[in-house]
Amino acid sequence: METAAAGRRRSSRLATDDRLRVSTEEMKELMEYRGAEAVKALHELYGGTEKLCGMLGTSPTEGSIDAAALAYFVKVNVK
Repeated sequence: METAAAGRRRSSRLATDDRLRVSTEEMKELMEYRGAEAVKALHELYGGTEKLCGMLGTSPTEGSIDAAALAYFVKVNVK
């Protein structure tokens, strides 16, 4: 799973800008957690569902994605 240093880096980024995007690798790591551990990781690493959705440019209720956020995500993560 994630190292303590990686968690601190992510936490410090959240403190300065909650609109930062989440990489494919980070999503893969998050998806490895299960049950209560997943809920804990979601809150500790990303500040909860609402913040993670904001970082991904999605809505927690609508599921839609902002076109600019999608273009940025593809540019940064798809090779």
